[in-house]
Amino acid sequence: MTDKMYALSQTLYKLFQLSFYFWIYLLRGFFLYSMIPALSALFLTINYIIVGDEEESVKVKYRKYFHMYKQHRLPSFLFTSVMIFSYVILFYMNKIDNDISVIVTIVVLYLLFLTAVTLIYCVNYLVIKQLTFKEAFILGFVAVVKNIIRSLLLAFVIVLLYLAAYWNLVFFVFFGPFILSLASKFLVQTTIQPNVMNN
Repeated sequence: MTDKMYALSQTLYKLFQLSFYFWIYLLRGFFLYSMIPALSALFLTINYIIVGDEEESVKVKYRKYFHMYKQHRLPSFLFTSVMIFSYVILFYMNKIDNDISVIVTIVVLYLLFLTAVTLIYCVNYLVIKQLTFKEAFILGFVAVVKNIIRSLLLAFVIVLLYLAAYWNLVFFVFFGPFILSLASKFLVQTTIQPNVMNN
């Protein structure tokens, strides 16, 4: 029983470390340029933690994975810009009370969630199948539509994380990244057959 409690505490500690390094490396690129490298490292490092590999620390693994994908700055900028722009539109639409604002809000919300879910699928294809970004984007977009139930569940997780950030920012900072990585692992990675194993 003591051994199980110790193993659980160690795993939780590594998950908190994972969240910490996600934010650190995301901030290094001012969010705009580091979203894809940070998510790539997040989705790969969670596998290392679950397996229980003690060969390298979470810090070393995360840094290595981040640098493997840091060249994807332009796609990071584009994805992040679209999501920020969508959020700004929603913010202003919320201040307008008419039928058009409601329609615009629905359309923008749909596009926002489509972008976020596509990004998660895309990054998983990028790191698991070792594809170019263009190939990963195409397969990711198709997979969003093809796996509609999983995509909706992933969108639901994103909504819950958004609500968590709104109501308790501290909880979101510590738990958000690794909850997203777990959702990605069980909802997305299980649908992708790897070409090359990442070490």
